[in-house]
Amino acid sequence: MKAALLVPRVTADPAALIAPAGSIALRYRRNQPQWHGIGADSAVYRQGTSIEVARTPIGNVGFLICGDLFDDALVPRFRALRPDLLLFPFARCFPDGSADQGRWDTEEMPEYARQLVSAGAPALMANYIGDPDIEECPSFGGAFAVSADGEVVASLPLGVEGALIVDLSGLL
Repeated sequence: MKAALLVPRVTADPAALIAPAGSIALRYRRNQPQWHGIGADSAVYRQGTSIEVARTPIGNVGFLICGDLFDDALVPRFRALRPDLLLFPFARCFPDGSADQGRWDTEEMPEYARQLVSAGAPALMANYIGDPDIEECPSFGGAFAVSADGEVVASLPLGVEGALIVDLSGLL
């Protein structure tokens, strides 16, 4: 079985997993609150409180979004659900606006890998590509398939729009 990770041009903090028949198998809203300002309108900028997984043909699949992965209270709750796969959309930029692949590979990805290991499941990660014309710090893209022990087994380079096709039999 294969999966495709798309690197989108827009970001949001909810996610949905669509079942093969087209129904919604899982809805998730980012739990960690740092994605919006303190004064944000709670009717518009809502956050979740639940951590769940959906039973799928490949096993239990769940989401964490962006800062959720670095929240010491959320990650153990996710791991306790015994996930078989983590879907991890996120938005990451470097303050200088660069898509510095070397810096990502040596400084950032090792930290993400450590956090993914603590989540207890292999992960499919997709970082959106921001718009430098409207964002002070545009996210630089990239997609990654990471094993449960933190090894990057496939990736799409930073700054590249596209899809990363991953054979899940080598990941799960």
